[in-house]
Amino acid sequence: MTHRNKCFVIVICLVVFLAGYLVGQFRPLRLHEPWKGPMVSEFKVLHANLQTPDLTPQLREFLKSRLYYVASSLNPSDVDGYTFDYGPIDEQVLGKAQGNKGPESQAELYQLAMARHPAAKKKIE
Repeated sequence: MTHRNKCFVIVICLVVFLAGYLVGQFRPLRLHEPWKGPMVSEFKVLHANLQTPDLTPQLREFLKSRLYYVASSLNPSDVDGYTFDYGPIDEQVLGKAQGNKGPESQAELYQLAMARHPAAKKKIE
């Protein structure tokens, strides 16, 4: 390989590296948060299920609890365009079915989700 060809290969490699770097800066793949994909999908499924009119009261409270738990783990940009204020979780109706895995009470879970996503506060009946 001649000196000219070596320089050409080095320049091409640098251009490709620079292009990849710039694309990564402006369009990140979010590889540092691989768990978010399934959680965003779960959020969308829970949100769609809560739109169903024939839910039993306990199932509705469980879905609300799970939705608030998942929403409190996501960034506001992950749930852009969704309003999901279904009101506080009724612990009497929910009973022993818990939708969250953390130490938060159901009231704290609701407050945490609403504080993290203020744009979602349009009350839904």
